[in-house]
This record gives sequence, C-alpha cells and structure tokens, in this order.
Amino acid sequence: MLFATIHWYAVGTLQAELRGTVAARLEAILADEDAANSAGLARSVTETIAENPGAYGLLLDAAGRRLAGNLPPARLEGTGWVTLRLPGPEDDRGDSHPILTQAIRLPDGGTLLIGQDAFTAEELDELILRAFALGGALTLALALAGGFLVSRSVLRRIAGIGQAGQAIMRGDLARRLPTRGTDDELDQLVEGFNALLDRIGALMEAMRQVTNDIAHDLRTPLSRLRNRLGEVRRRPRGAAEYEAAIDRSITDSDAILDTFAALLRIAQIESIADEARLAPVHAPTLVATVVELYQPLAEDRGQALSGEAEDFRFRGDRELLIQMLGNLVDNACRHTGPGTRIRVGGQVRGELVLLWVQDDGPGIPAAERDRVFRRFYRLEASRTTPGSGLGLSLVEAIAGRHGGSVSLQDAAPGLRVEVLLPVG
Repeated sequence: MLFATIHWYAVGTLQAELRGTVAARLEAILADEDAANSAGLARSVTETIAENPGAYGLLLDAAGRRLAGNLPPARLEGTGWVTLRLPGPEDDRGDSHPILTQAIRLPDGGTLLIGQDAFTAEELDELILRAFALGGALTLALALAGGFLVSRSVLRRIAGIGQAGQAIMRGDLARRLPTRGTDDELDQLVEGFNALLDRIGALMEAMRQVTNDIAHDLRTPLSRLRNRLGEVRRRPRGAAEYEAAIDRSITDSDAILDTFAALLRIAQIESIADEARLAPVHAPTLVATVVELYQPLAEDRGQALSGEAEDFRFRGDRELLIQMLGNLVDNACRHTGPGTRIRVGGQVRGELVLLWVQDDGPGIPAAERDRVFRRFYRLEASRTTPGSGLGLSLVEAIAGRHGGSVSLQDAAPGLRVEVLLPVG
C-alpha cells in the first residue's frame, strides 16, 4: 500500500506538470496574434520548439501536409492527449522514447499538435519500480533472516522450558520454568505456569503438613483408644464396665474425628482461595450473629456474652468470619469460669478492620502467647478441658486467608484477641 501510494504520487505529480506545460504552450500559440493565418501559426510552432528543450510540435493543413514542426505526419494518431514513441539516440533505449502530446483540430481543417519529452517521467516510474523491487527483496531477505533467528531463539527457550518440565515431572517440584525477563508473551505464559506450580507446591506442602500432624499428634489418642479396648478384652467384665469402656472409646473416637475435621479445614482454608466467596460484610450483623449462636453456651456456663460494633462494612467471607469469631468465643467460654464477662466487637482502625473477643478470665501468660498458635499446643491449665489444641490455628488460618493477622493482648484482667483485616 505504501509503495503504491508513493508511486502514484511521484509519477502522477510529474505527469500533471508535463500536461500543464504542454497545455500552456498550446494556449500561448493559439493566443498569439500572428497565429491568425497558417504562416503565422507555423512561425509560432517553430519558435516554441526552438525556445523549449525537449519540445515537440506539428502543424498540418487540411490535406495532411506538414506546414511546421519536428514530428513526421505519420506519427499523428488523432486529437486529444496522446503519448507518442520515437526512436531514441544510439546510447538510449532504441525506439522507446516517449513524447506526451496534445492535438487539436483547427477551424480551417488543419491539425495542431504540441508535445514534451516524457522520458524523465517514464525514467522516474521505472526507477521507483526498481527501487521498491530491490527494497522488497532486501526486506524479504531480512524478514526471513530475522524470522530464522527469532525462531531459533524461541525454540531454544521452548527446549529449556521442556527440560524444566521434564525435571518437574520426575519429582523436582522446586524447579521452575525459566524466564528471560523480557515480559513478552512467552515470559507471561511461563510466569503463569510458574504461579500455577507455586500454587500446587503450596497445596502439596499443606497436605504434607496435615499428614505430619496426623502422624505425630494423633498417635497418642489412637494408642490410648487401642489400649483401652485391649484392656476390656483381656478379662471378663460386667455390663456396666463394658458400657463405661464403650462410652469412653466413643468419646475418644469423636475427639479424633473432630481433630481430623479441624486439620482438614485448616488445610482447606490455607490452600484454597475462593475469591467468589468474598462479599461485603456488615460488622454489626456479623457480631450479632456470633453472639446469638453462642449465647446458649455462655448462659449454660453462667457467663455473660455481649457484642458491640461500629456501623461499617468490609470485604470478607462471612461464613469463615463467623467461624473465626465463634472459635474465639468458644475458647473463652471453655477456658474461663462462671461469672466471666465475654465481649465481641468490631471497629475501623485507619485502613484496617479490627475484630476482637475479650474476656476477664485468667488470661494467658505472656511467655505462652506465641506458643498457643502452634497446632495441638495446649496450656497446662487447659489439659483437662475438652479440645484439640487447633482452635487458634484455625483462627490464624482464616485471618491469613483474608490477608490479616492475629495477636493476643493482656486485657488486665483476662485476654483480648485482636484480628486485623484489610477493609477491601
């Protein structure tokens, strides 16, 4: 398209100039006062040819005889615009010399023709064609060479990616596909695959953690359950003893199942980010829901449970947040005595959301506050209380799922658990 535009503009402009020159000369001849008769017209044609290099002319009478000019009568091919071709010099191109002419019919029946050498225009036309042919050939050659080099580079990168992929398939899950840092389409694709591998690695690590937790921390309750059943089997017992042993075994089994469920829930929260579940959460409604759910438990234990929250909304998973605050309230109910006051609240702190649960119970010693987030860790004073030691681990996992953090503060007296989350 660019070639056609340049060619059309350059050649067309020169052709228009030639036509303008020929037309102006023809008008000048006809406007000359001496051109009123054939003799005067012949003189004007002869003078025009002599004064303008490359000019051509021809004047014929009604019978077709030449009265003036430097073109043979036989070359005349009618009136209007005509391109004639005359033999060129020996060092030129033979019989291909172009002449742009305009011919008109005179009132007396004669014919007047004026022309100009158009060799320059035709030469320019051919020069442009040759230039673009050469340029096109060079462009094609460069394109082929560039394509070859680019394809070699891409193939080398693909080969490197393939080798890394084979290593990953053989079990090297820490390996990642190589990038060049150019942020091109292939780099973006590879980065997407690496992000996927990171996600898979996180899932594998979560499963490994769950497996380790099950292997190390469920061994004791399972061994205790087996020993109790073995003891019951070793000697005959009365019906009441059998029932008591079965009841204790059922209780232990339920505790083990609860622990399994808690571990799997923590792994699921830590490894699966379901953005579709995030929605605006009304803080007062969230707090009121938690208080309503755990009010019966608090009343049964002789404790006072209340809620308070500023009127604001933030983005989060409502079900997980209810579970998180519920775990904190449940811990407060179970690990404090009758008469304890437990409060649940929410407020905006700068660009963050603060959710908290506070009680005026015995609290947690400062030296133990970091340890209680470890899975299965239990304070000495709470070992006789039912539980798996996973409550705060679950709270921390839910807070992390929302991009937040958990901290334990001294409520003097009691404990205050604060969860900081981003507003959006």
